[in-house]
Amino acid sequence: MRKKHRSAAAGKEKYLFVLPLVIFILVMAIYPIGYIAKLSFYEWSLALGQSPKWAGMENYVYALTSQSFWHSVWITLIYAVVSVLVEVVLGVCLALLLAKNFKAKNLVKTGFILPMVATPVAIALTWRLMYDVNYGIINYLLGKLGLQFMGISSAETALISFIMVDIWQWTPFIMLMVSAGIASLPTDPYEAAMLDGATKGQILGRITLPLLNPTILTATLLRLIDALKSFDIIYATTKGGPGDSSKTLNILVYEEAFSNFRFGRVSAYVVLFVVFILLVCGVFMKIKKRVEVDF
Repeated sequence: MRKKHRSAAAGKEKYLFVLPLVIFILVMAIYPIGYIAKLSFYEWSLALGQSPKWAGMENYVYALTSQSFWHSVWITLIYAVVSVLVEVVLGVCLALLLAKNFKAKNLVKTGFILPMVATPVAIALTWRLMYDVNYGIINYLLGKLGLQFMGISSAETALISFIMVDIWQWTPFIMLMVSAGIASLPTDPYEAAMLDGATKGQILGRITLPLLNPTILTATLLRLIDALKSFDIIYATTKGGPGDSSKTLNILVYEEAFSNFRFGRVSAYVVLFVVFILLVCGVFMKIKKRVEVDF
């Protein structure tokens, strides 16, 4: 009886070790999300000096019928989807190239990683100078060919300019994730394929890429979530301009919260955004389970 009592007590004690982490998550993550969800049903404007007033679904109706909201959603989706797709293609290709042994391999990897560790404001200012129509290095080189790129100075090219910056900065992330996946691949399928006389193209298409699919999907999901939250570089460069050409949802939320002080309306924006990200995560998890390959 004493042994059973001691084992039961020891079983309960183990939960005390994770209790601080559970409390931290509740306080720092779950509570703010719950508070924002609650606030989304209230009308609260600090600009008018009002206290929170119950508004029901009014904020959600406004969001779903607001042209500025859907415009920002559309800009955010274009920015995230295009940049991530290009990053995945380039990142996988770079990882496959760097899987081969050659001199200065580690030096090349370090060079690719440098954009990831740079601070967002420094990146924003650097690319702002590079995109400058009169003094930027990009237009200087294009001028040699008789071409000109307006970059962030034009509403027509601002979004594609930021997509190029994102590709430059975050392609190494995909490369690192896929490189780690390549390093952990089993050797048995390759040995069997070589014995069967498979070509390099067949090995790549039928063994390497299928085995890497879960890793690629995980890296894609992480990058897509991060790209959907993009704010700092765009805001530090153009603040969503020219006009609203690069105003992502996060910039719209920032302006509504800290310029117009519409916290109830902003909370509804955030809740809708979180629900969308959760749906995206669910879709990716289902796809990942389907593409997993067992050898």
